[in-house]
Amino acid sequence: FDRMVDRLQASFSQMQQLNQDLTESESRLRQLLEALPVGTAVHDATGTLIYLNRVGRKILDVDQTSETPADQLSTTFQSYKAETQEPYPRSEIPAIRALAGESVYAENMELRRENQVVPIEIWASPIYDDRGQVTYAIAAFQDISDRKRTEEQLVYNALHDSLTDLPNRALLVQRLNLAISRAQRSPAFQFAVLFLDLDRFKVFNDSLGHLLGDQILIATARKLQQVIEPTDLAARLGGDEFMLLLEAIEDSQVAIDTAAAILAELASPITVEERELVISTSIGVVIGSAAYHDASDLIRDADIALYRAKAKGKNRYEVFDAEMYTQALKRMQLENDLRQAIARQELEVYYQPIFSVEGSALTSFEALVRWPHPTQGMISPVDFIEVAEETGLIAAIDGWVIQRACQQMADWHRQFPHQRHLKVCVNVSSREIQENHLVNTVIAALNQTGLPPDCLTLEITENILIENIEYTTALLHTLRNQGIRISIDDFGTGYSSLSYLYNLPADSLKIDKSFVSRMDRGNKNFKIVEAVIALSNQLQIDAIAEGIETQEQLDLLRAMGCELGQGYLISRPLPPAAAAQLLSRELT
Repeated sequence: FDRMVDRLQASFSQMQQLNQDLTESESRLRQLLEALPVGTAVHDATGTLIYLNRVGRKILDVDQTSETPADQLSTTFQSYKAETQEPYPRSEIPAIRALAGESVYAENMELRRENQVVPIEIWASPIYDDRGQVTYAIAAFQDISDRKRTEEQLVYNALHDSLTDLPNRALLVQRLNLAISRAQRSPAFQFAVLFLDLDRFKVFNDSLGHLLGDQILIATARKLQQVIEPTDLAARLGGDEFMLLLEAIEDSQVAIDTAAAILAELASPITVEERELVISTSIGVVIGSAAYHDASDLIRDADIALYRAKAKGKNRYEVFDAEMYTQALKRMQLENDLRQAIARQELEVYYQPIFSVEGSALTSFEALVRWPHPTQGMISPVDFIEVAEETGLIAAIDGWVIQRACQQMADWHRQFPHQRHLKVCVNVSSREIQENHLVNTVIAALNQTGLPPDCLTLEITENILIENIEYTTALLHTLRNQGIRISIDDFGTGYSSLSYLYNLPADSLKIDKSFVSRMDRGNKNFKIVEAVIALSNQLQIDAIAEGIETQEQLDLLRAMGCELGQGYLISRPLPPAAAAQLLSRELT
């Protein structure tokens, strides 16, 4: 376009200077201008429009060129400053500025029609005579509607999610910062942020496929838009995370009511390819204020509240408070310390004995990871295992514990030959199973340590089994075919089903300590324990009771025919040296 304009200017000047027949010169000049693929206008020294070429007449919607004075240009051609109702000022018209000696480029002019706005790009330049005086101005212009639409679409795409068509994180951050600025200017302005994360979305995505997962996200986006006001914003941050910005709310109760409305709306089933699905979500709520200075702080606090909602059981909302932030900082420090502890091999494995309930003979040990923190002392697994699972560190811990436990039991077999029947039980996390490393990890540990496969028991919780029953069952069969024993841990706390139990290659069921600790003769927990023991007998596998803390509990279990047990009554988890002493006493 610029080269075309340069050529136009040079040709116009050359034609003006040619000392040839005037009629022939004007004819050639007109032919040149008429052939140009852009609109071309010529103004005399007063600014009057004296010529329009063919393309120019089409763009300006006129049949022929008529001389138009400079002060009538904007009204005649209905030209306005872009995105305003202001007629284009005479003094800013590019051709008028060119008559003052400027070379001008502008794309802020719009031509208004009845139902159409035409954006125009203009380049104007002065034409000088032999004395260096500006005698004309020539302007080249073109309709840039297609380019503007493309640019607008690019901007829209950059600020919106391609799947759900909701605003994305970039647009959300802009709006959050504007809300913060408004709150700082006007203390009466209140707003709120709701951070949503769909519960168990990965299960839907993995089991139904990503295409159906996408349909779930689209349906969720529509439901969110139905709940909020037109002035509010629903955005997708990515994955199954959404965020709502509620503006100009009366008080915090509006945000709470909106969160409750979302939970209720999502409780109604959605239909995805003839499947009825119920989706739930956890929500973190933050009440905005002038105390915030950046959108990232709002998102951070909403995320903290969301984490609390997840931790409290999901399908609920939690409102952020200062205590949550303090706990989040502690958790972040705990995560950093745990990473260092793994890297420095500061974790330890303790061993809790498992005895025969009937004769009190030692049969095996359960390997339990412990963390002796260098400054905080022994940190409970309750505090760090959850962090390890959420961050993925649990896979590294699992692999290390399997290796260490196999090595320790192999050493004890050599040290105490009469105890070669002893087995070691190791808990396996969901992450270790999902990452498909378990078989290789276990086989490598057995090969390196020389521990017989039937002396290793892997404990899998019910909930892990249910997450992907077909895959997990196949995996357990692979391990069982290698001679490795399988135990179903925390039995009774998950989604127990006889159908999957009959198909699992299980060697034992572990009765969760929550039943054993609250067991009294004849009460509900007693009946559950009794039923599990009866079930294990029918399946011809062992029942192992966890959490035995009183003699009465032990007597009840013995009376019910429970084969094995563990708990503080028998022995607490022991460090390796203390466990070795126990084995020495067993020898004597």
